[in-house]
Amino acid sequence: MHNLFYVMLLLLLLGLPQVNTVLANSISDSLPAGLLASCKIYVAPRIDYPLDIDGKLNDKAWQKAPWSDLFEDIAGLSIIKGTRKDSVSRILPTQVKICWDHHYLYIGARLMDPNLQATLHKRDTIIYHDNDFEVFFTTSPEVNTYYELEVNQLGTLLDLLMPKPYRSGGNALIHWDLKGLKLAVALQGSLNNAQDKDTGWTVEMAIPYTGILPFGAKSPKAGDYWRINFSRVQWDGHNGTSGWERNKGENGELLREHNWVWSPQGIIDMHAPDRWGYLFFETDSTTKPELPLVEIQKKALWDIYYRQQIYRMQHGKFALTLAELGVSATVELRDPASKGKFSYSLQLTAGKDWFRLSLLSPASGFRRILSLDQNGLVDVSVQRK
Repeated sequence: MHNLFYVMLLLLLLGLPQVNTVLANSISDSLPAGLLASCKIYVAPRIDYPLDIDGKLNDKAWQKAPWSDLFEDIAGLSIIKGTRKDSVSRILPTQVKICWDHHYLYIGARLMDPNLQATLHKRDTIIYHDNDFEVFFTTSPEVNTYYELEVNQLGTLLDLLMPKPYRSGGNALIHWDLKGLKLAVALQGSLNNAQDKDTGWTVEMAIPYTGILPFGAKSPKAGDYWRINFSRVQWDGHNGTSGWERNKGENGELLREHNWVWSPQGIIDMHAPDRWGYLFFETDSTTKPELPLVEIQKKALWDIYYRQQIYRMQHGKFALTLAELGVSATVELRDPASKGKFSYSLQLTAGKDWFRLSLLSPASGFRRILSLDQNGLVDVSVQRK
């Protein structure tokens, strides 16, 4: 999806709802609810033999992988003024399932659709101009470099590499190709035929680790986790004189697309990888993994990051102190492993156009520092007290 981050923050300021749920005791309740919501977790089971990628999802091994929750509107709990937020009843049922082996990450998707339509045949065209299915993922917990795959009902692919998100000054490398990708689409109906009623379409892909991991890096093992999210773009349309056409408004502009996702972003921007869900690699899908403490710590910083972005939209500069953001200098976080709660110190150094947030651990002797800057870059360091 195209980047609408700052546009949507402006819309948030025009119609920002009050939030009843507050993260810990240091996060202001003026953030949109969707940005405070927890990201979803999917537990992918390991399979013993490679899948036959034909788009039909009928390999026996797929039975080990559960279907995800039904997709929701991208805004999740947020209500963004001037932007359509689809109700559950409006969203066409969409689900994914995931499994893995030593060589591939396997993704299957089931998308209900009563009218199958697709027009784009050339690889690396902007596929979301058709109705499409999209995968966003990163193999690094630091969510800087990531990948995007888009596919339409013809099976036409757009694959790209993002060295960093658009909000951090990144540019999409569309000329990059995911070598060794296996992809297939199966239609449950007839394509580009408005005279009948279709059921939907399914997508199946095998992503080779050799195409996405650095040279020499090992394949995932049970207990590892990545960040991932899935998006479905759906356009309202009609049958025109030259076939199916997207609907336009009174002034002739195309009406906005629908955007449905597995783990709601809270803002209308898929290129905010900190808001993606978590993919855990496990032996069995019934495993109940806990997020590591570092993810809880990063979430606390990301919430203040978005507070800073909103502050800048309001005042034309970043806040110079935590007090200006309504944030206290300490935050209490729960460690999922020990089940205990610990107080951390927050520090903010900033100028008009930059800032650096730091979360300092309470450990004695040496202390761990987790920091996040205005570009969304996460850094971990250790210093002696």
